[in-house]
Amino acid sequence: ASAVSLQAQEKNGFVLSAGFATPHGDALDLNGQTMRGYGLQVGYCFHPENYGVSFLAYLSHQVLPGKDKPEQTTYDMAANLVGVDLIYKINSTPLSVFTGPSVHSWRVTQRGPGSISADQVDQHWKPGWRLGLGYRISKGWSVSTAFTQTAWRSRTDQDYVQGLNPSRPAYWSFLANFRF
Repeated sequence: ASAVSLQAQEKNGFVLSAGFATPHGDALDLNGQTMRGYGLQVGYCFHPENYGVSFLAYLSHQVLPGKDKPEQTTYDMAANLVGVDLIYKINSTPLSVFTGPSVHSWRVTQRGPGSISADQVDQHWKPGWRLGLGYRISKGWSVSTAFTQTAWRSRTDQDYVQGLNPSRPAYWSFLANFRF
């Protein structure tokens, strides 16, 4: 069956997702090299007729907690984000590839020696992009993994500090998804 006919069989619906996130790049440097985090996502998947691909519009919250290190200042990171993914099913397999833009607002809180309780100042919406792979287990359940690259801070009026200014947090997410 062609990708178009497979997409036509899909029904539009909501998707709830939850899972683990692991920081990479600047996010890993900022949170003190801890590989733990989590994410929650709610979305709506729709399938334009005779289009051959699906779309997922979603809202998400990602948390990448910092690690307490007596000798180093680390940061707790949390992001709210909005995005749209284009989803392409791979022929008649349960696999799909997805990619799309997003906008993120990071809340970054300093912890450790010399920490201040105030959030870091740059909480503006910044661009991001994700690329992932999904596997459908049943009509209602699937699992997915994605790499997301974002931006948090890039201020030309402040000194360059690797990982802090500019900062481009990235993370892998591993999600279980329920569709209804």
